[in-house]
Amino acid sequence: MNDERSKSLGAITAFLFTFVLVAIAFLGFFRFGFGADTMTHYLNPLINIESKLPYARYISYFIEITLYKMGIILPEHYRLFYILFLLVTAAAAFIYQQIFVGLLDEKGMKTDIIQEYFGRAILSLPFISTLYSEYFMFPECFAFCVGFLFSAIAVLLYSRKKYIGVALFLIMAVFTYQVTVMISAVYMLLYVVVKYDFILTAKMFWRGLISSLSCIFAGFINYIVSRIFFYLGVITDTPKQISMGSVFDRIRHALYILKTFFISGNGLVPIPYANAVVALLAVILIVICHKGRIGEAFTILFAGMIMFCLAIVIPLIQSDAPRVIFVLYAALGCMVALSYVQLKGREKSIMQVVIVGAVFLQIFANQQIAVNHYISNAQDIACARAVLSAIDDYEKETGKTVTKIATCSDSVCYSHYENVYYTLEQINERVAVTVPYSLLEYVNKMDKGTTERRFKKSKKSPEKVRNKYFDGMEWDRFNVNEQLIIKGKTAYWCMY
Repeated sequence: MNDERSKSLGAITAFLFTFVLVAIAFLGFFRFGFGADTMTHYLNPLINIESKLPYARYISYFIEITLYKMGIILPEHYRLFYILFLLVTAAAAFIYQQIFVGLLDEKGMKTDIIQEYFGRAILSLPFISTLYSEYFMFPECFAFCVGFLFSAIAVLLYSRKKYIGVALFLIMAVFTYQVTVMISAVYMLLYVVVKYDFILTAKMFWRGLISSLSCIFAGFINYIVSRIFFYLGVITDTPKQISMGSVFDRIRHALYILKTFFISGNGLVPIPYANAVVALLAVILIVICHKGRIGEAFTILFAGMIMFCLAIVIPLIQSDAPRVIFVLYAALGCMVALSYVQLKGREKSIMQVVIVGAVFLQIFANQQIAVNHYISNAQDIACARAVLSAIDDYEKETGKTVTKIATCSDSVCYSHYENVYYTLEQINERVAVTVPYSLLEYVNKMDKGTTERRFKKSKKSPEKVRNKYFDGMEWDRFNVNEQLIIKGKTAYWCMY
């Protein structure tokens, strides 16, 4: 009875530790911020919600459409769903930890509580990583995190040999958000390596291969179902395509993804080669510690290589967005964990320092990303307010009401502001460039407290607007007097 109570208390403490770790990592995003999709979500939530259908994200669609019908629009209740996002993320990370810690206990490798928590911290690495921060660029991304919880439950059931449940939760995960099954694959491989005592055998190899292919197969089912629904007319929008290219192109792209990850953390980590150093030290320490036991050292190196290969399966055939390639941090964290649990003495102390450094660096970088996020948002809002102010002045002077907005951009138009340094694809993107019309409507509603739309989006193409009103004009900074031209009832806005 006391043992059960002690285990329950230990589990609660471990979950609280994980939640605090995740919360600290993304504390900077508690204040409302937005990305381009958020603007669309505000003006017409159904556009964003229904866009999940052609991508075969049916469970996340069901979650959001249910909330919508209850009158709940995610960005309008951002802080509530931010907390829920953290809780669900922490729950997924905690489950992965429990599987690993429980297996070590079963193997008689349980360590003291301090050493255990170092292991828990590094196993949580993907869920506190800078790449995972992209989900917090969009307040409406809450539904996706449920997929990570499903993926963790799938691995938990895998560890208990409940394979029907594994299949069910993998399918649920992949139909929530596709990349979830690849993080399952990485942690399944971690489980297999420990289960078979860190020695590569034929049985371990085939068990790991079948587990990995099962996760990939779940993704294949997701793709096939999306194509079937499209051909049957159930879904009218074209499903997300699989990128087909030469083997050489795929290999080159894989090497590029891995290179940028290890060299700069994809541009989001302030210390160059930090990820490379973490991986290299894990390798060096395990080799030093395994003198005379080359088999175990080789197994960890081989498993780590396969984990990184699994992490880039989806980026090679579809998107390589940060929210997809964050699985690289799962590979890094699991590889370090495999090394850490076998180290002793001085080598283990060195690895503990490495773990603290890796975790602290991700947390620090996330705060910088958050600061940059709000700087970018503030500049977007400032630009929109300047445009709205100019339109107000025009309407007062002429007595005419501007009813349409037409937009374009100059020939060199960057997707991020130059004073925003932590950027990658949609992380800290310039919303003014991506959805200028939606941004104007959002700022107008926010400032005037209205629920009505002020403008209509002009049907004139950006090319025609550019050629007719801004031909040959270029800017490297915002100038509303030059970049906004109003003719009659239409305002023409050119992005610099």
